[in-house]
Amino acid sequence: MRINSVFTIFCLTLAILAFPSASYSLSDGTNAEAFSYIMEEDGSGRKLHPIQEKHKIYNEAWLQNLLRTRPEILPVADIDPDCWPMIPIGYEMSTDAGRIDNLFISHTGRVILVETKLWQNPQAKREVVAQAIDYASSLSAWTYDELNIAAKKYLKKYEGVESDLADWVEKQLGPLEGGRSSFTEKVTKNLRAGRFLTVVVSDKIRSPVFKMADYLDKYSNLGIKFALIELRGYWTEKGADWPLLIVPRVAIIRPCRPCKPCKPYKKNIPLLEEEFWELLKHNDPDSYKKTKGIFDYYRKKDKINIVPMQNLHVKLRIPQDERNQVSVFYVDKKAKLWVCPNVIAGSLATLTGFDSETIKDYDKKMRKIMKMPKKRIKLSCQIDEMDIEQFKSAVDEFVKRIQSVGKTSE
Repeated sequence: MRINSVFTIFCLTLAILAFPSASYSLSDGTNAEAFSYIMEEDGSGRKLHPIQEKHKIYNEAWLQNLLRTRPEILPVADIDPDCWPMIPIGYEMSTDAGRIDNLFISHTGRVILVETKLWQNPQAKREVVAQAIDYASSLSAWTYDELNIAAKKYLKKYEGVESDLADWVEKQLGPLEGGRSSFTEKVTKNLRAGRFLTVVVSDKIRSPVFKMADYLDKYSNLGIKFALIELRGYWTEKGADWPLLIVPRVAIIRPCRPCKPCKPYKKNIPLLEEEFWELLKHNDPDSYKKTKGIFDYYRKKDKINIVPMQNLHVKLRIPQDERNQVSVFYVDKKAKLWVCPNVIAGSLATLTGFDSETIKDYDKKMRKIMKMPKKRIKLSCQIDEMDIEQFKSAVDEFVKRIQSVGKTSE
């Protein structure tokens, strides 16, 4: 009996290997495939007709807007529960690498990038994965304040509200765990680590695109999780373009690869502000309180952001283009204050109505306050060796003059 059973299993295995079962070729060369149905209880139903690539029923702009207004169509919770629920904060958002089709954020501070490509678009066959990952890499260089400014522009234009990022998330998704400061810290850490969910969405995913997921290896230093989602479209009524049935399917998930532990103080990796203060307090405890006072003073000023990079910068949003900022001054981790008039002049060169005398006057006053010779390009001085009130007065006057240029041009 046992011999007969083994023989039967052996024969079935040969049959499965010998005869394909996925589809069958008809005499006219076409493939026979199963159809989806909308069924009634009595067994009757309507056959759904899949939209083929040659049928250009909608374009990428329609698909992008669909995802913006109906983000729940994407099965993100199945890919990464920390990224769900998510709300839109960007649409055609500009980065150094190009424009991100859709940008979302979750209650946990996770950022989700979504790139859409219809298969009829030739680019979908070649560059879509590389493009999406490049966008994520570019976004990893952003600060929280930069993301906040971009989100505010999106909200005003597409949602009709004036709100900052944290308020928008709290309004849409409920109270933030740990409060606004905790949310800001989570977003900052995720940006710095490149901890994003990057999703490519298409009406049809083919095998060559799967192989392109290996492009992730180029950015092994980032914590990117990658997914391909297919949104298959079906006609519900024969002979009518609308309405459509859209069926999502996760085609592939590529988890972020374990990377080497981050070294927050390594060159070219931006610091968190709290890390900066810890280092400063350790390096020069006597200057800590005075330095903190300077930044607390400017933190309250309009159109000014405190931006941690390798050092801690006081940046002024440039009138006429608030996406860009100029570093008015910065302090390094050893309590030395720096001013770079030439860099400031270059950043303000495109500002309509900008008078070069403004920067010359700022340079002259700073050299006097910081006791710097004329030949020095970068001006620097220890916090404890300068008159802080004179310094703040010179900065305030300079900022006021720049902001007045912006108001005049308006």
